[in-house]
Amino acid sequence: MKHLITYSLIALTHFFSPNLISAQTAYWSPNTSLDDQKPTIVPSEYLVFNLDVSVLKELLDSAPNEEDLKVKDSHAVISLPFPDGTFEKFSFVNSPVMAPELADRFPEIQVFLGQGIDSPSSIVRFDLTPQGFHGMILASGETIFIDPFNPGDLEKCICYSKSNFYASNESDWVCEVGENSDLTTPPNVGKNKEVK
Repeated sequence: MKHLITYSLIALTHFFSPNLISAQTAYWSPNTSLDDQKPTIVPSEYLVFNLDVSVLKELLDSAPNEEDLKVKDSHAVISLPFPDGTFEKFSFVNSPVMAPELADRFPEIQVFLGQGIDSPSSIVRFDLTPQGFHGMILASGETIFIDPFNPGDLEKCICYSKSNFYASNESDWVCEVGENSDLTTPPNVGKNKEVK
């Protein structure tokens, strides 16, 4: 009897595990049909994901407030994409950053704080606003960003690393202000001029 229960539990775990994993990432799907569209931010390498905002909002609404529970103890779990196409899970809490009066005026702006489950040293700050989903993951050795494809785009996001952002944004810009420039002194300072 003991073996029957053990085998049944193993079978159920294998049956439900793929469903659990897909449920945790059901709000993200790879976008492969962009044609010639370019995102507002154009790193040297990035991935584009579609976002099901209604499913994500349900998940975000389930988050406890950080005043009530430590992030590592939160039951709310979000999967976030990485630029290599993998996903990592984070437990998260609602982490208000606005003054209460301002938060009351703009309830559609919610900010969250998360801690890595797959990589416990990783932390994330993310938000969902009318301008889209934004996330910054501080992972071991790299910073990952998730941003709207274009400002206000709630349904498409790009995912890229900080190093790929800077690699694509090198320019030939040169500062031509001379070393001995007196730009630090505002005009008329130290001069005795009468104010009329």
